Amino acid sequence: MAQVHFFCDESGKFSSSRYVSFCGFLGTGTQWEKLLPEWSATRLRLQVPPIHVSAMLHPSAKNGWLQISQKWGDKWPGKRDEVIGEFATIIDKEKLVCFGAVIDVESFSKMDLPILKARSEGDPHYLAFELTVVGSLEKVLWGDSNGTMGLVMDDDEEKAIHCYKLLKMVKAHEPKVKERVSGICFGSDDLYPGIQAADILAHESRRMMTHDEAPSKRFQQLTCNGQHKPILLDAAMLQSMENEAREEYERRI
Repeated sequence: MAQVHFFCDESGKFSSSRYVSFCGFLGTGTQWEKLLPEWSATRLRLQVPPIHVSAMLHPSAKNGWLQISQKWGDKWPGKRDEVIGEFATIIDKEKLVCFGAVIDVESFSKMDLPILKARSEGDPHYLAFELTVVGSLEKVLWGDSNGTMGLVMDDDEEKAIHCYKLLKMVKAHEPKVKERVSGICFGSDDLYPGIQAADILAHESRRMMTHDEAPSKRFQQLTCNGQHKPILLDAAMLQSMENEAREEYERRI
C-alpha cells in the first residue's frame, strides 16, 4: 500500500481576483526526498529566499525579495521568470503528478448556485479545495487501489482551520476520502519545497486563465506536458456541478 503526500497551495483572492486556484503535487516519500536536496542547492546557488511567486512579483524587505530585485534592476522581470523556470525544471525532472482547480470568481459570485455555495460557505477557494482533494485521491487510487494520501498545506491562520473542517465535511459525503485520506497537516511554506512547488503551479494556472493564454513552457513542465493539468470551472462547469449536486440531493430524500 503506497502512502502518497499531496503538497498543495492556493493563488488569488476572492475579493480582488478574476480567478482563484487551488493546486498541488502528488509524490511518494522517495520522490519528495529526491527533490529536496536539489531544490535547496538551487536556492543556495542562486542566493534566493524561499520561492513564493506573489512575493517575487511584489518584492519587499519583509518577504526578502526586494534586495534581489534591486540587484537586477530593469532586468528583474526576465530574471524572475528564469529563476522560477529553474524550479519548474526540477519538478519536471521528478515527474510529480499534479492536480488542481481554477475557478471563475465572477461566474461563481453571480450565478445561482445554492448547493455549491452552501458547501463552500460562499468562498470559491473552498470549493476548489474540495474538488482538488477528491480529484487527486482518484489519481492515487488509479495507481494503487489500496493507496492512501496525506495532505500538506501552508499554515495560513485565516484558512487552515476552515480547510480542516472542510475536509471533515468532504469525508462525510465521500466514502473514499474518509477511507483513504490519512490526514491533513500544516507547515511553513518557507520550509517545505513541496508547498513552494504547489504555489508555482497554482499561480501559473491562474495566470494563464486570467490572460487567456496558450499553455506556457512552464505550465507544460509542471503538468507532465498537459497530461495532468488543473481543471477549469467556468460558468458551464459550475452549472453542471450544481445540477449534479441537486440531483444527488433529491435522490437521497
